[in-house]
Amino acid sequence: MQEPQAEVATVDPGNHFLGPDYPGQLISATIQTPGGPRVLLTIRCGPATVTVTMDKDSAKLWARRIDETADATSGLIVPNVVLGNGRAGG
Repeated sequence: MQEPQAEVATVDPGNHFLGPDYPGQLISATIQTPGGPRVLLTIRCGPATVTVTMDKDSAKLWARRIDETADATSGLIVPNVVLGNGRAGG
């Protein structure tokens, strides 16, 4: 799997479903496949659900990118997000 590309627009400002009135979810899980274990990462928001299947190395690459992006902010603020354990904020 390739590293996520930063050149793509992060947010469509015309999509009203991405506002604070529409909660999002980030869900992760592991599964066994004939090719070995895989990480499933699902992002749900407004009108869309996207699931990515990746190996361990790719998952670590994505995690590093998210961590670097969070570190570059003065504080990560994600309103109305429900994480994998079903509680807002973790």
